[in-house]
Amino acid sequence: MEKLVNLTPHEVMIFHIDGHRYTIPPSGEVARVRSEYEPCDNVEIFSTVKCIYGRVSGLPAPENGTYYIVSGLVLNVLGNTRPDCIAPDTGPAAVRDEHGNVIGVRRFLRGG
Repeated sequence: MEKLVNLTPHEVMIFHIDGHRYTIPPSGEVARVRSEYEPCDNVEIFSTVKCIYGRVSGLPAPENGTYYIVSGLVLNVLGNTRPDCIAPDTGPAAVRDEHGNVIGVRRFLRGG
């Protein structure tokens, strides 16, 4: 079976198709994206900036049989360069509480 390493700062609850729930605790390491902000023109009375994403840090080298759970932003920046990285699908398929907050996921997103 594959190993899952959670590189987010939050525990991830998986609602598996077999009916079980699995909780993947944070590993203590967090994969992050460096970002810089460039000022743009103001819109009405508000200032605007352009966000420029840089390198991903905190991501271990690929390891056979291991999948790394990362944020959606990290996954988007990686594109298809790291097929061993997955992100929780917090879209319409997510499990939510009565207030609409995500409490778990049914599936993961892959880069590409």
